[in-house]
Amino acid sequence: MRNVFVLLSLFLGCIACSSPQKAYVVVENFPGGECVVDVLSRMSDSRYEAVSDAQSRAVITLPGASVDSLYVMALNGRSKIFSAIPGDTLYLVFEEDMRKLNGCLKFKEANEYNRYLERWEEQMKGVIPKIEFNFSIKNAEYNMRFLQPIEQAFCKENLEKVLTLENECLQELKESNIQNQRFLEVQKKRIQHVCWYLNTCILKFTDSNVGMKLPIDAHKLLDGVDLNDRSLMDFWQLSLLLKNYFIGKRRFIGVEGAFDEYLSLEAEKIAQEEIREFFVLDQLDMLLQEDRLERLDVISTACEKHVKSEAGRKRFLELKTKILQKIKEHPFNGKPAMDFAFEDQYGRTVKLADFKGKYLLIDVWATWCGPCKKEALYMHDLEKELADKGMTFVSLSIDQKSAQKTWVKMVGDSSIALFGTNDYNTPFVRHYGIEYIPHFLLIGPDGTMLSCQTRKPSDPLLRKFLIQLLDI
Repeated sequence: MRNVFVLLSLFLGCIACSSPQKAYVVVENFPGGECVVDVLSRMSDSRYEAVSDAQSRAVITLPGASVDSLYVMALNGRSKIFSAIPGDTLYLVFEEDMRKLNGCLKFKEANEYNRYLERWEEQMKGVIPKIEFNFSIKNAEYNMRFLQPIEQAFCKENLEKVLTLENECLQELKESNIQNQRFLEVQKKRIQHVCWYLNTCILKFTDSNVGMKLPIDAHKLLDGVDLNDRSLMDFWQLSLLLKNYFIGKRRFIGVEGAFDEYLSLEAEKIAQEEIREFFVLDQLDMLLQEDRLERLDVISTACEKHVKSEAGRKRFLELKTKILQKIKEHPFNGKPAMDFAFEDQYGRTVKLADFKGKYLLIDVWATWCGPCKKEALYMHDLEKELADKGMTFVSLSIDQKSAQKTWVKMVGDSSIALFGTNDYNTPFVRHYGIEYIPHFLLIGPDGTMLSCQTRKPSDPLLRKFLIQLLDI
């Protein structure tokens, strides 16, 4: 930030001389810290930073302002959406409020568009009590902050309100008395997109909270989402909307076809070619970044037919090259697995060689880890289904030595359980760079590491992958 007291005086005093395509936002009582404005559009990466002066004010210049544009200001963990018309100067005040995190942003005097947007923002944030749904921040995977247990937030009563939210927001827009038809058309689409996104966020959070049951029919959240709405291509959270949507379908409806085909089959559910191409390229890139490399070369080949545009095919070839290179150069996958020797719950030494000829799924966990215990239930279900079909399931505890009695009591005699004794410093764990648990590894019948970071048992795609491996 630099001192611009003179600049502020000049442009605020001579606003009539400003470019008609520019708008300005002034924050009074500016508390310091990062203050930025994003254009909320997937098509734009524009971000504008505030310039502050010595009198606790900050100003942001928005070139190319239009009634079509929606902006979000982020300041000290708080955000505010607004519209800016060319030639406008909007005044926001940062109000300290001990009841709210870091205070809040309020308009000093809002025009009709921003008075309406304030009401819409409150509608969205208030639909599920005691959560903070910050739908307006770009590229934020988790747009909810829970101030109560997720099961209470996602109770039947609250989710039934979510199902009526789109119609209520559209009715509020109709009653807003705004006459600008372009704004009304664009805002109607925004309402739909954000409500659909909220639906998919609920599915994503339910899936992440392993074992949680959805108190309403998942179809009710999925069926309202129109993936063939061409205007979605401009929605700033399209990537996450699509990702969350298909996570929900896998969890609550199931996975079609073989593992190699799953992504291509999901893409076929999207009739709109441009959105389908975006989904395929975005998902392949995401899988690559997340090191989800299991059969990714084959999965990507199956998806090639969905990429039609010249720019899309160029991007696809780039991704394909990176996928093949990463698979080839991976330090662990495709290489002999590190040997180990651990004691089981009966005091017997168990080595990697003892599992020769079978696929081996290893669950790295600890008795103090809540998510590990939830995943263990899904692991047990897979074991019951696949243990007699060439798959072996092993749990490896990384508890401290002092917890061994607790561990023995917890694992009982239900499966093969090994004790690492040395927390994350256990050599096998350290070798594979395991930093968080639960963590799952898959080793082939010949002792080759197939995936040093495979999917969790609660992920329906893991079952599909294992069934394909076992050819059953």
